[in-house]
Amino acid sequence: MLSVFTKPRSIILCSFTKRKRFTRISLKNAEKKKRNEIYLKALRRRIKTLTAKKKTDIIYRKVYGVILSRTFYAAMRHRRLR
Repeated sequence: MLSVFTKPRSIILCSFTKRKRFTRISLKNAEKKKRNEIYLKALRRRIKTLTAKKKTDIIYRKVYGVILSRTFYAAMRHRRLR
């Protein structure tokens, strides 16, 4: 499962492993791999990369037209943010 979390002037590409551990992928690595449409869409928008340094960083994501803001921990638990 791959999901995109957008912050102001930044983007975090997150993938959930089988154990539902949170893995951050920077956009630079994504550009090299180019294995998903989400990567390419993010690159086209020219959003600067910034990975969440602290686990308490607030993550924003647009879900069904509604922006949901959650902390890093809450995002892992949150069903709609996965």
